[in-house]
Amino acid sequence: VQQGRVPHKLERRHLWRGEANGKLEEDVGFFEEFGGTERWMEPSGTRQRAGIQSIVDSLDKGIEPRCSGANMRKVLEIAIGLRESHRNGFAAV
Repeated sequence: VQQGRVPHKLERRHLWRGEANGKLEEDVGFFEEFGGTERWMEPSGTRQRAGIQSIVDSLDKGIEPRCSGANMRKVLEIAIGLRESHRNGFAAV
């Protein structure tokens, strides 16, 4: 695993943790806590991977991500809305 690189194939099934600019260590057994990864689906396309890689690059290299902070905030609001709707029996939020 290279620092600043997001592996995108689920068959690898590794989670790496570490401090900023420090050594990365594998968190062994993390996925078993959630029932393993056998039934997980791989992200549908390169757009998701490219977006995540853009954020990683911006953090590692101190550059602007491809997506604006305002757009990221809107996407986060949608995700929170989906979660809250699910928590409330799929009610409108």
